[in-house]
Amino acid sequence: MKGTNKVSVTAPAHLHTGNFDMTGDLGRLYGTVGFAIDKTLIIEVSRADEIQSEDEDAYLFTKRFVDAFNLGGAEVIVKKSIPKFVGVGYHTTLALSIGTALSRLYNLNLTTE
Repeated sequence: MKGTNKVSVTAPAHLHTGNFDMTGDLGRLYGTVGFAIDKTLIIEVSRADEIQSEDEDAYLFTKRFVDAFNLGGAEVIVKKSIPKFVGVGYHTTLALSIGTALSRLYNLNLTTE
């Protein structure tokens, strides 16, 4: 396989603010704007024969990605975390960071979109 054997991703935590669309005129019920804040998630992802991570959420997100793209495996180390369940996007940031790292690691050429 082409590609590197290890990828690091650093991503900021974020806050959302927005308005409800009470009439549904916009085609959705809620629209948001995100603001990056001074808290950072840092992960390191390496090729592996199976999925490995001490972080349960990282393990689950990695498993979903590996299964969806039929990849061999990966080890995910959360080097620096952001707070969970306080509204700064921990799970979104972690999931997108893992997807980005795995895309780079396995040369999938995927975007966050």
